[in-house]
Amino acid sequence: VSKSLVVKAIQIARAIEQYPDLAGKQRGQAILREAVSRQASTTTPSSPLETAQYELITCDFSGLWREWQPESFDLVVTDPPYGEEALPLYDVLGQACAYLLRPHGTLLVMTGQSHLVQAMLLLEKSLTYHWMLAYLTPGGQSVHMRYQQVNTFWKPILWYRKADYQGPCIGDVVKSAANDNDKTHHAHGQSESGFTDLLHRFLQPGMTVLDPFMGAGTTGVVALRHGCRFVGVDKDSSNTRIAAQRLENA
Repeated sequence: VSKSLVVKAIQIARAIEQYPDLAGKQRGQAILREAVSRQASTTTPSSPLETAQYELITCDFSGLWREWQPESFDLVVTDPPYGEEALPLYDVLGQACAYLLRPHGTLLVMTGQSHLVQAMLLLEKSLTYHWMLAYLTPGGQSVHMRYQQVNTFWKPILWYRKADYQGPCIGDVVKSAANDNDKTHHAHGQSESGFTDLLHRFLQPGMTVLDPFMGAGTTGVVALRHGCRFVGVDKDSSNTRIAAQRLENA
């Protein structure tokens, strides 16, 4: 049974617990059995959402990561929402990476600057800060931060780890191609050129890479091109479908 099916079953099972009486629970259990049976009969290994090279899951990552085996990933790369209301995600992300990363694994998380300090403090509850990389977006890609009255041409990429870093020496300035503000697949998507420049410093063939806020799957496209296995999570099913098509093309 696919991992995505298991996740769906868990979600339904938790919903069943909301029924107040025995009759309601029995009805909920019948719905669960029917849903699992129906999806299991239509899920095949050749499904475009799960192959030997990648797996895409439509789910809220906050309720998913504890269901996985510990130390399952070499690298976590993600670009979560930046607003103040999204800050709790950084706490979840830190806890999840402390559990999911292999001993010398790395987290690379892109973030904005408005709430940078708060995001770092939340991540440092669970992981060790290593460095900050500068992600440059040259050309006509500036974002006008109206409240701060700043036109910004770069973003911080926070680098956290579980244990001592054992990789090669890398440069800490990353750059997308000029005017490569690629929003074709997702309103907040990042360019393949920029993520290629970032990830070639960290990826080695055979690694398993996770993006828990996948969007339209740019991390996965680059990971596959480097000979890695990719797992992507997004709560929006339309993003998952777009990512699946991009990964098939990759």
